[in-house]
Amino acid sequence: MSLRVIVEADGGSRGNPGPAAYGALLRDAGTGAVLAERAERIGVATNNVAEYRGLIAGLELVRHHTPLAQVEVRMDSKLVIEQMAGRWKIKHPDMKPLALEAARLAPSGVTWTWVPRERNAAADELLNAALDGRSPTPDAPTIDRLAVLGEPDPTTTLMLLRDAVTSGSRSGVLRGSGGASPGLTAEGRAQAKRAARWLARRGGVETIVSSPLRSARETADLVAAALELEVGLVEDLAEPVTGESTTDVATRIRTALDGLLAVYAGRTVLVVSHATPIRMLVRVVLDAPLHVVHRMQVAPASLTTLRWGADGVPMLQQLSTVPD
Repeated sequence: MSLRVIVEADGGSRGNPGPAAYGALLRDAGTGAVLAERAERIGVATNNVAEYRGLIAGLELVRHHTPLAQVEVRMDSKLVIEQMAGRWKIKHPDMKPLALEAARLAPSGVTWTWVPRERNAAADELLNAALDGRSPTPDAPTIDRLAVLGEPDPTTTLMLLRDAVTSGSRSGVLRGSGGASPGLTAEGRAQAKRAARWLARRGGVETIVSSPLRSARETADLVAAALELEVGLVEDLAEPVTGESTTDVATRIRTALDGLLAVYAGRTVLVVSHATPIRMLVRVVLDAPLHVVHRMQVAPASLTTLRWGADGVPMLQQLSTVPD
C-alpha cells in the first residue's frame, strides 16, 4: 500500500497587514501521526500572503520527508485552495509568484481540500505559537514530531530507473561498438508505462535525466509524458564503451554523480540509465569495493532510490523495486 499524507497549512496576520506567521504540518493519512511540522514568523504581511507561505512550507515538508507519497492539502483558506485547484483566477500581483512557487513544489496528483477553520486547528496553533514566541500545544496523536523553525534540511533524492526490456539481448549495446542501442519491445513499453503510472501516483519527481542510449531514452520519454516533464541527456550515464575498463567506468559514473548532486541539490531527480551505471552508483553510496557491482541484480524497469541529507551522508533507500 502506498503512503498517503495530508498537508495541513495555515497563515495569519494580526492587522492584515501586520505581524504575520504561518504553520504547516505533515500527517500520515492512515494513522493521523504528525511526521513533521514547521512554523515561522515572516514579518509584516497580509493574511493571504501568510496562507500561501504556509502552503509552500507544507509542500516543502512533503518534498523533504515523503517525496513518494500521495498528497492531500487541507486548508481553511478558500482563496488558496480554489486558486491552486485552478478554479479561481489569481488576480493580485503579490499572489502570483507565491502560487507559482507552490505549483512548482506540488507533486503530481495533489488533492486540494477546503476545510472549515475548526478542522485546521493544529496548523492554526503552530502559527499562533510562532507569533507569540511560545511552544505549540501538543497535537495528539503525534509520533516522531520534528519541530522545524526556518528552512528544513535540504535533501537530494536520485530515483534510478533502469531501462525496460529491449529487442536486444541486453539493455543497450556498448557505446563505440558501431551499432545502435535496441529499442523497447512491447513488453518493455508496458514496463515503462507501469513505472510511469507508479511515479505519477506518488509524485515528487521534479527533473528527469537519461542516458543517451535509445533504450533509456525511450523509457524516459514514456515516463516524461506521464509526468509532463522534459528529459535531459547525460552522456556519462550510458553503458560502457567497448574496451572501457571497470575502473574507467567507475570514474565516469562518479563524475556523472558529482554533476547531478551539484546541479540538482535539494531536488528529486529521476535518473534513467542501465544496469551497470545503476550498480556503480549504488556502490558509491555504500562505499563498497568495485567487485560488489557483479553481485547486484537490477531488474528491467525497476527503481533504486538514493538520498543525500544535509550532512552529505548518502543512503540507499530501495534497490531494484519493480513498480506494481
